[in-house]
Amino acid sequence: MVDFEALNQWVTFFIGVAVAILTAYATMKNQGLILFPSKKIEEGRAKIKDGLEKIDALTANCAIVQDVKAVAGNISASEWGVIFTFAADRANQPGGYTIKDAEDVGRMIIEAAKTKDDVSKGGN
Repeated sequence: MVDFEALNQWVTFFIGVAVAILTAYATMKNQGLILFPSKKIEEGRAKIKDGLEKIDALTANCAIVQDVKAVAGNISASEWGVIFTFAADRANQPGGYTIKDAEDVGRMIIEAAKTKDDVSKGGN
């Protein structure tokens, strides 16, 4: 027979331990005591830079790609996050990703680009 009171106490104990560990980790990270190895960060930055240079070289003569890069560069990372989250949620729904979902994502991208362009021109 299961002793639910003892089970509850153990679950509460482990939840408390997990919260304490996560709190300590977050505090140490905020204080700068936990850092990624700088060598790995620099290697990653070098790979990204190399990849971007290769993409630029391959797409330099393609006007469509240059236009897409210009529009994508006008959208902030947080806006891309919202758009990708929306798209992922729609892809995971029953029935999968539909044409309507693709249209909605397209509208979100256009609105994000317009908003950035309007702000840079002194509009809303």
